[in-house]
Order: sequence, then C-alpha cells, then structure tokens
Amino acid sequence: MGKIPKWVIKAFFGLVFAAFFFLAGSLYQWLDIWFRKPVEVTITNDSGQDIKSLNLAYTGYLTSGVINIKPPSKNQSVLVKYYQSGEGSFSIEATLENGKILRGKEGYVEAGYSIDKTITSEEIKGEIGSLGY
Repeated sequence: MGKIPKWVIKAFFGLVFAAFFFLAGSLYQWLDIWFRKPVEVTITNDSGQDIKSLNLAYTGYLTSGVINIKPPSKNQSVLVKYYQSGEGSFSIEATLENGKILRGKEGYVEAGYSIDKTITSEEIKGEIGSLGY
C-alpha cells in the first residue's frame, strides 16, 4: 500500500469544507424563514357603509397571493397578517355596499412591517407604521 497523493487529500478536505459551508448556509436560511415576522396590516372601515368584499394581494421575492378578508363592520377594524419573502408590495381592494370599488396600493414592504389602512367612502388611505423588530 502506497502513500496517498497530496491532490487526493486536498480534494477530500476541499469537499468537506464545501459541504460544511453548504450545510451552514442551508441552516441559516431555514432559521431565517422559521423566525421571520409577518407583515401586519390593520384595515379600518370608516366608509359609513358595509363592505361587500375585501381582499389583499401581495407580491414579493418568489411569493405572491391574494387573501380574501372577512370585511369589518362600520367603524371596526380587522388585522391581517401574512409572511413576506424579501422585499415586496401589496394592494387592497374593497367593494362597498353601494357598488363602488376602491383600490389602495402600498409601496415597499418587508417582513415585520406594521401598516394601518383606512377605508373611507372615497379612498383607501394610510401609512406604514412601525417596523416590528
């Protein structure tokens, strides 16, 4: 039995080194997803009328979706939470009892944002609140 060539030893340790950092990166990504905070959107109905339908559409890095929300009664609020992957945005669409459709679009959002939106008889308005970290 002869001596093991240096290139075989270097290749072996190179593979061990690469596997270690691959597993460490995978663990970090898993933990990041597990402990990510949701985006919280509080929607208040100040329209003076009932809302027939309400939904929130969101997009982000590798994610998108639509959440159908049970509309809040007059002068009531509803809290919607969803998980945002990376940077993204969302929009709200409400149909009032008189048939008027209102659309509100939010700019930049990311995990942990807290946003307050108010539905009036003319528009959906509001601002990004605090970053919930």
